[in-house]
Amino acid sequence: MDVYISQLMATIDNLGNIRDETNPLVSTVQATGLAMDHAKFEYKMTLDPFSYRPTFHMAMRLVGLDVTKINDWQSLMVNLI
Repeated sequence: MDVYISQLMATIDNLGNIRDETNPLVSTVQATGLAMDHAKFEYKMTLDPFSYRPTFHMAMRLVGLDVTKINDWQSLMVNLI
């Protein structure tokens, strides 16, 4: 399934070399845009760039997507029924 994002605006904050033991998820990534030129796309993530294992919290939201615009998804749903 191909879904594209247009009008993408993104920021990455506090990606540095200072370790904070009290609040380890110090770096943030935020993005907004339009999926398929009409659905609102929001993305937020906090992460610890110093962690030995990947440590992060991520949330993504897609509101108002017209699923008929993504034919692969529509055919997948028909095949599942």
